[in-house]
Amino acid sequence: MQAASMARRQPAVTPSGANGDMAMTDAESDVVREKVRVILVQHSADQTLSVTRDTALVNDLGYHSLAMLEAIFALEDEIGIELIDDGTASSIVTVGDVEDRIVAILEEAAR
Repeated sequence: MQAASMARRQPAVTPSGANGDMAMTDAESDVVREKVRVILVQHSADQTLSVTRDTALVNDLGYHSLAMLEAIFALEDEIGIELIDDGTASSIVTVGDVEDRIVAILEEAAR
């Protein structure tokens, strides 16, 4: 990735730290996960699908490489984070993988 894209942005959603350790509350996590699902469906081949954590990006949502990039850019813009790098791209297979990755990044950014 280019150096400019590696610059750390302030996340649009940050954990409240209500429990003192800056971990996301369940409500905050649910909001982020719902945003992820909406964006992933909007960029899928079939926007009428209902998705769960186990919904596969390629097999169920019909993602191909360009659609995946468009969805990643939309997620990054909406949530204000850099979602993946070359090392994690291959490990993201399901909607739940994307959700978990984003929640982890937001919690890490709040520390």
